[in-house]
Amino acid sequence: MSPKLYSGPHQTAIEAYATAQCVPQLTAPDAVLTEPLYPEVLQGVIELHLDAGVRTVVTHTFPERAVLNHGHVTQEKIDDFRNRLGKKVSIARNAITARRLTNDAKISISLGPKGDCYKPEEAPDRHSAQEFHQHQFAAAAEHEPHFVLSETVNTIEEAIGIALAAKNHRVPGTRRKQAVPTLISFVIDHNGNLLSGESPLEAIHAIDRASDRLPIGYGFNCCPVEGLALALAQVRSKIDRVISAAPNASSFPVDQLDGVGTTTGHIRGLVDSRGMSRFLAGIAQRYDLQYISGCCGFDPNHICQIGTCITTNDTQEELPDTDWSRLLAAA
Repeated sequence: MSPKLYSGPHQTAIEAYATAQCVPQLTAPDAVLTEPLYPEVLQGVIELHLDAGVRTVVTHTFPERAVLNHGHVTQEKIDDFRNRLGKKVSIARNAITARRLTNDAKISISLGPKGDCYKPEEAPDRHSAQEFHQHQFAAAAEHEPHFVLSETVNTIEEAIGIALAAKNHRVPGTRRKQAVPTLISFVIDHNGNLLSGESPLEAIHAIDRASDRLPIGYGFNCCPVEGLALALAQVRSKIDRVISAAPNASSFPVDQLDGVGTTTGHIRGLVDSRGMSRFLAGIAQRYDLQYISGCCGFDPNHICQIGTCITTNDTQEELPDTDWSRLLAAA
């Protein structure tokens, strides 16, 4: 089976547009509610991904978790989250319709962790995580996504809570449980381990055991490509549960790259676009991944290049050049 492309985080392209057009308010946390131009811009970005060959559109709903993240979760916050998520899913559907791909393209809803994605010490235990994430899954399930992408997870405990929340989702107005199909994607470091220190292999075994193999699979995202290579080599030799990968364009450590921006205010881009595309196409085929993409710093053109490399079997085994490897070489 040929790996499928899924859309990377739309924020990279939105930021580029906002900078070029001098409309910085498009990158504001409440832009989907306050900026009249926002739906048009986001739909345009999604259409570019569809034109690049993407057929699994990951909604730009990861940032909406901030609504629930601070203080006690109230009904007002839950309703606000549902409203924002619904608007972005609707924009994604409009893009698919505009490109006449209703029968071909599917929607995956992106959900994020509680707290700071890159500070495992702030992550909740499994019980608190399940309580928090049940609200996200309830909102996502209303839209019947192809699957939920629970991404940028950095501890086993929170991942277990996520899996249990997906498993125990209740159909509104009933007592009936209906599990939500979920792909759990981890942040990893340069050594291929979760930020909490555990190996992906430990994490997958623990989550599958606690949730009766609820996740449809696992992946890695928002990580250095060097760590991705190590994690896949470790995991895929022993387990077939990893199905997706989406590294960052930058390989800077997370304490120097927060995944949203840098000290310059801009997401770091690729330094070796072709090498990265050839490498990702290669690992997608070598490890039989179902989904491949890029995370922070990738735009629709980069995603298209990955697809072209897959189609033409233009791959490489050696790691691509990165900003981090160049920094180390110059030291």
